[in-house]
Amino acid sequence: EGTLIGALTNGKVTSVEESATLGNVITIDHGDGLIVKYAAIKDSKVKAGDTVKSGDLIGALGTIPCECSDQSHLHIEATENGKPISVLKFFN
Repeated sequence: EGTLIGALTNGKVTSVEESATLGNVITIDHGDGLIVKYAAIKDSKVKAGDTVKSGDLIGALGTIPCECSDQSHLHIEATENGKPISVLKFFN
């Protein structure tokens, strides 16, 4: 908990909202059909409409209400053209 979280790649923040199950969720449209939801973010550093670059700080790691028995971790949901994809391709 508290680890700083950066954007996977360039994009535009489409929403920052509170979810009863996932906590604070930041959604970023990274272009070319790629939409990423970053969940369990506390101390959000962005708001809807902001533009981010790869690695820009978007917040810090918080907790996920529906996974409170698990250790703190970043929950990421990514879709490309509406289909779920793995975000592992963004990590070296």
